[in-house]
Amino acid sequence: MVGVLQAFFEKGLVASVIGVWALFPIGVALQWKVIARLRSGHPDVWQELGCPASFPTRPGPAVLFLRFLYRKEDTQLEDPLLSRMCRWLRWFFLVFGALLLLGFASPILANVVRSLTQS
Repeated sequence: MVGVLQAFFEKGLVASVIGVWALFPIGVALQWKVIARLRSGHPDVWQELGCPASFPTRPGPAVLFLRFLYRKEDTQLEDPLLSRMCRWLRWFFLVFGALLLLGFASPILANVVRSLTQS
């Protein structure tokens, strides 16, 4: 059983790295579409957010955009397409974060299981 856990955590790292690299361009494209929709359909909100870019270079607008996203402020704009894209982006960030966490935790958990079996 312990060997199975150790193999799972070691393979979890590989799966996580592959998943992160595969999902990264999808996330950038989705974020680009959301920001483009904000810029074209709701320029006042886009400016209030500090004119966020698809690939942020300044922390201020990126933080404001994430706050907008996770407070679900998109629903107040009554734009069904924007709300759907924001919902997808929220889910994307959740899955992406989980894969990153798994990637960082897998080697640690594999070492813990290995050390428990050796003692």
